[in-house]
Amino acid sequence: MSKNVEFPMIVDAIINSLLHRYNIPTRLEFEKVIEKINRLEKLVADCTCKHDQEKPPFIAEVEVLKSKEEKKKKKEKKSKKELKVKKIKKVKKHDPYKLTPSQTEVLRSIENNKSGAVSKIICKETGFDDKKVRNALHQLKQLGRIKCIKRGVYTAE
Repeated sequence: MSKNVEFPMIVDAIINSLLHRYNIPTRLEFEKVIEKINRLEKLVADCTCKHDQEKPPFIAEVEVLKSKEEKKKKKEKKSKKELKVKKIKKVKKHDPYKLTPSQTEVLRSIENNKSGAVSKIICKETGFDDKKVRNALHQLKQLGRIKCIKRGVYTAE
């Protein structure tokens, strides 16, 4: 019998702890809230009956606040649209098949030497420094415009 007496107490404790932990409202709390709502409804009804033509002051203030909020939202929407339009710009992408001026000059000097052009000769013909010529040769090789015969000797395809 001792188990039967303790069991309902344990269940009540578990239920109360769950209600408290998960903030679940009880029946008494619901009734209190309903009473407050009823009182507020009566106050609003009394105010509207007394002043049929005029709105109660607190309702008028609420409408003014709502109109101000709507204006702010419209301004924010406009400002966001303007910012988006200003930020969007078309970026010109470099066409991978279009050669830069330095690459075209290097390619011309290679095409002029039919047996194959050495990188030092290309530097003398174009007037570019060694680094610029190497970069142009590397890019032309990647595009498949030139072919490497030996180390430092290039021919046009």
